[in-house]
Amino acid sequence: MPLIGVTRTMNREIFRNDESGAVAAFMAILLPVMMAIMALVIDSGTLYIRHAEIHFLAQQSANSGLLAFGKILEQKAAQSKASLCIVVPPASPPPICDSDNQFDFLSNNDIYQLVNSSTNQNNIKNNASQFAQTYDPQAKIKNTDVESFLGESFLLGNRKLNLRVTIEEDVDRFFSTLLPGDSLIKIEAVSTLTLE
Repeated sequence: MPLIGVTRTMNREIFRNDESGAVAAFMAILLPVMMAIMALVIDSGTLYIRHAEIHFLAQQSANSGLLAFGKILEQKAAQSKASLCIVVPPASPPPICDSDNQFDFLSNNDIYQLVNSSTNQNNIKNNASQFAQTYDPQAKIKNTDVESFLGESFLLGNRKLNLRVTIEEDVDRFFSTLLPGDSLIKIEAVSTLTLE
């Protein structure tokens, strides 16, 4: 009988030694999988952060371009007011000259001509593009990545200018070769100026 007890004790020790090797084998298999998941999470996180950065840049670029066009409108309104309201006495200026709203001195035709001027469209595009390039935290946006379109709408007496800015960027991704997917970020932002 004592022989059976010795065999059981030896078997237990053999199994104990085998269990410690199983943990090493399990870790050898699990470690690359965990590293791949971690890399995928980091890749997705950087894509999400870049998307947010480009969204902010597109919106602020639209605002910047519209402000630049607002200055052009102010100059034209000042010219129109000067030509309309400066009169030689004894003549009196028309009642519209009492208005504090500078846009009262711009006709829809004036605005239409300013909006459709290729010089103004190029200035607005350059202004929006320059803003995006200047304030891009990663300094990856190029002039060709930014598009802008200025349009007007005069419906039911509401005079509005809309500047649409689109920024496209092909983002570098770690898993782009392993996991096919769209790494192109395209963000469109619209800024509106109401002329009242």
